[in-house]
Amino acid sequence: PSWLLESTRFTLRAMRMHILALTVSLARIVSAAPGDAICFGGTTYGMTPWRQYTKNGVVVKVDMSACKFKKKKPVVVTGLSGWSHHWTSLGGSSVYSDTKTSYTNYIRYNGIKDEIAKNSGWASNFLAHVPGKSPSGTCAGATSPGNTKWKHYSRYSMYVDVDTSACGFTKTPVYKTSLGGNSGNWQAFGPSSVYLATKKGFRIYVHGAFGITLATAKSYRWHVKWIAHPFGSVTRPGVGKTCAGMTNSKKTGWKVYKPSKGKGIYVDVKTGCNFWGATPRYIVGVGGTAGHWMAQGTSEVYSPTATGFRMYLHFAKGITASKANKWSWNVHWIAAAPAPTLCSGGTPKGGTEWSKYGGSGLVITVSTKACAMIDRPVYVGSMGGDSMHWYTTGSSAIYNDDWKSFRTYIKYIKGLSLGEVRRSWKWHMNFVAFPAGRSKSGICAGETVPGNTNWKRYRRWAIYVDVDTSMCGFSETPVYKTSIGGSGHQWVSLGSSAIYNSGKKGFRTYIYYKGGITVAQAKAWKWHMKWVAHPTGEVVHSGSKSCAGSSSPKAWKVSPYGKHAVYTDVKTGCKVAEGTPRYVTALSGKSSHYTNHGVSEPYTATADGFRIWMYSTAPIYPATAAKWDWKINWIAAGTVPRTPVPTPVPSFKRAIKGGGWAVSKGKCRIDARVPGRPCLMSPNFPGKYTAEETCTVDWRKKTFYAAFERFDTEMWFDVRRDGKFVDTESSSNCEG
Repeated sequence: PSWLLESTRFTLRAMRMHILALTVSLARIVSAAPGDAICFGGTTYGMTPWRQYTKNGVVVKVDMSACKFKKKKPVVVTGLSGWSHHWTSLGGSSVYSDTKTSYTNYIRYNGIKDEIAKNSGWASNFLAHVPGKSPSGTCAGATSPGNTKWKHYSRYSMYVDVDTSACGFTKTPVYKTSLGGNSGNWQAFGPSSVYLATKKGFRIYVHGAFGITLATAKSYRWHVKWIAHPFGSVTRPGVGKTCAGMTNSKKTGWKVYKPSKGKGIYVDVKTGCNFWGATPRYIVGVGGTAGHWMAQGTSEVYSPTATGFRMYLHFAKGITASKANKWSWNVHWIAAAPAPTLCSGGTPKGGTEWSKYGGSGLVITVSTKACAMIDRPVYVGSMGGDSMHWYTTGSSAIYNDDWKSFRTYIKYIKGLSLGEVRRSWKWHMNFVAFPAGRSKSGICAGETVPGNTNWKRYRRWAIYVDVDTSMCGFSETPVYKTSIGGSGHQWVSLGSSAIYNSGKKGFRTYIYYKGGITVAQAKAWKWHMKWVAHPTGEVVHSGSKSCAGSSSPKAWKVSPYGKHAVYTDVKTGCKVAEGTPRYVTALSGKSSHYTNHGVSEPYTATADGFRIWMYSTAPIYPATAAKWDWKINWIAAGTVPRTPVPTPVPSFKRAIKGGGWAVSKGKCRIDARVPGRPCLMSPNFPGKYTAEETCTVDWRKKTFYAAFERFDTEMWFDVRRDGKFVDTESSSNCEG
């Protein structure tokens, strides 16, 4: 657990013979580093923030902090994915400035511009592994930076034999390699080309066309990083799954890539792995007996899917499919994906720290760190509140999303007052997060590709997309909730939570943009659809519960605000949380609802339901809503309500100070045996304390939150005081 604590002061004044105990409550839960010391992730297709580096290069710093490596710096191996151009690049498997939390990747491509890299969908993928062998059988290591035993091979070329015998493999594993260093390695050929692979090691040849020598390689601290994975799948509890394999040596299905004029081949690789229907991160390389160290494309992935990917190779001296198989060129791959696990949350009701954005906009960055996701999940969002947010747009528009947060912009038609938004209207964000794929419980999530979504023109001001959810294998139509992702302008669109043609294999979404929209603009802005599909009814998760359903199309009522509005009160019939759950909503129907406001803005949420006010520029009536089968889709999620259990009488360690707390007055004592959870006890606890006792405890900078676990005091006589706050009522005859 990660504690965020601040200083305060607590005073107890007691006048009767009752019982009191005080403990610190959990502020935030964050999962530790993966138990078997392997992690994976990378940047997002179409959304990677590449920056220009010289006229022939781009660079990106990749965040690995979700992995939470603590004791040792991991071994990092990398690869480059995308949908165009990158097969003739260099640097996809070069690693710079790697730490426990990040690495930097430079890519060389003649004449490349950062916008081309972004629009070509380039993304850096990584595997990270603590040095040594894990309990699951994977292993990692690196040669010594600045002291790798490179040997001369030819002009500007060298090789090194890498010893992996310490891993104790009984069979040759799948090796994935990268080249680390502080200069020049991004322009080297060969870092992902493996030779002479055995259970005890392998060889790597590298070529630096800019004039590399053994002395230069040493001064640049060139060294080989490697991760070895047994053939097949490894399930990693709390993390996900990895899977590794290679194509058949001498029988890989290479095909000539005709546009390359004799210098290119490609192969479609089927992995045979099952990743919950989701597309995993692929980290790839090439093995063989000759020539492949001078090929480009050996760490570059095209067209990744749940079942495989495509690789293109460029060989300047000319290559054919038969020659590649003669030289035993075969594809090595390791794939990894997180386990689908639902998380929900949001910002505080009445306390969300909105910031102004322009004249009539708001912005909030929503932290999702408590979800402890390993990789970026699919987010869907809604905005809750008590007033006026049905006039807004943007609550289901997602920006800048990664494993730890996303950003939302809200547009309000009539202008904004931060005071009203925060205190009176109580606007706040709700979200559901779910890694792409389907869980055993039947929940499923996915998204279309940023910058490559198959948008189609509908009207001058509208586009649409048909979303395929067949990977989920639903036998009946689930409850869909959608949001729109992108890099610009989607916050002022309409329709991102309006669902058409809903079925067990997919749905359609129309997007309206007031100023007019084209397919080219939508792709340039990286617009893409995010969706979570939930079976109707309740699903129990580890420590939480979710529930989903749809309202009746006949439940709409006439609004007192005129003919342009209707409303419905939704009763969920679920008990999924302590208190009020987080609701995310959408509107499904047959016609005309993609320009409506309010469909993703629940009002006056309670434990068993909420209200939706819906506004349209055209007149709408309950009869019309029923005719068009307008139904509110909703997902509710929260922590499982606790079942009270009798509290056993424990043994205690009693001290005047401990855990950052200290008794400054009275006979109260502190039990600090549990790190981070000191407990303050009244005198003689769990027995009765005497009359007219006063006890004061000071806690220091590391205390954020305190909770009464057990207490029983007399109303109007016995007092709990926290700073200036005095409570003489709620403490009577209670346990908490």
